Amino acid sequence: MKIRSLIALLAAASLGSVSAQNTAFTDPVGFFEVTLNPGFNFVSSGTANAVDYEGILDNTYTDTGAFSAGEFDQGATYPTHYLEIAEGVNEGARIDIASNTADTITPVDSPAGSAATFAGFLDGSTAAVIRKHRTISDIFGGAAGGTAPADLQIDAGTSAAGADRILIWNGTGFNPPIFYNNFFIGSGWSGATDAGNLPIPPGAGLVVEDNNGDSDVIVQDGHVKVTNTIIDLPVGFSLINSPVALDRTYSQLFGGSAGGTAPPDLVLQAGTSAAAADNILTWNGSGFDAPAFYNNFFIGAGWSPGDNSISFTDSFFVEVKTTPTSASVDFYDEDAGVAIP
Repeated sequence: MKIRSLIALLAAASLGSVSAQNTAFTDPVGFFEVTLNPGFNFVSSGTANAVDYEGILDNTYTDTGAFSAGEFDQGATYPTHYLEIAEGVNEGARIDIASNTADTITPVDSPAGSAATFAGFLDGSTAAVIRKHRTISDIFGGAAGGTAPADLQIDAGTSAAGADRILIWNGTGFNPPIFYNNFFIGSGWSGATDAGNLPIPPGAGLVVEDNNGDSDVIVQDGHVKVTNTIIDLPVGFSLINSPVALDRTYSQLFGGSAGGTAPPDLVLQAGTSAAAADNILTWNGSGFDAPAFYNNFFIGAGWSPGDNSISFTDSFFVEVKTTPTSASVDFYDEDAGVAIP
């Protein structure tokens, strides 16, 4: 993939708050371009949408008079917005929104009990923000529908076999491919229910298959989060990208820069071999490179095969072998996610 970027170099945009406090919140804004290679491309879900609210909620999700009733209501199929803690020890924790009144947010309580857990983070003095989810049509265009929308960034087709395809990882495999159907009846995003409005959470990686080999260019522009992002890393494989708008090394993302057999900041399981450790798997255009892992063998302890860099425009797999232990609690939230500043 060829990459051109101008992230965090454009003038910072001042985001107007709709909170009662009229607090100002500022994200850098910018864009990046990715030129797809024929075949599979592991790409970042990219930038975030603007902050629609910043303020102080109490543990009943209330900020009196702060909202327009219904402005964050979930759509016909998916939530449209999420609430995120913007400071403190739980910075980066987030929850989807089901609905709102003029005063109060009602979160999506899935899994059951998550709304009560999240309410414990809202102590009446901690800043929270609300953003609209990035969606398939946000990232790739085509929200307006029709057989040939002008903003569509990948090739359409009358079937998945003839179109460029977007692959979403579900934890154990890829969902059926999403593609833009340009058949004159029912043209639009296809492959999932209400596919164009499918939310892509912060830090979620994507795979795009350039099925026609014509080197489409994907341009993503928007806001760059300056607060932590918590990415869930359950046991198994997770397809993620760095939410930081900079190329980062393994140690910058997952700890271990100090070296040694047991660096205290390491948030992945070390081992004397890839078979024993958690692994990072990066795509090279035709296959995966040898797994990267933290080698805790007493001679030559450190990242193997080296503390390499990952582009913020790329996605990659993280394989977690076992549930995090109590020694990692400072780096994991209640959902076994790692906070990446």
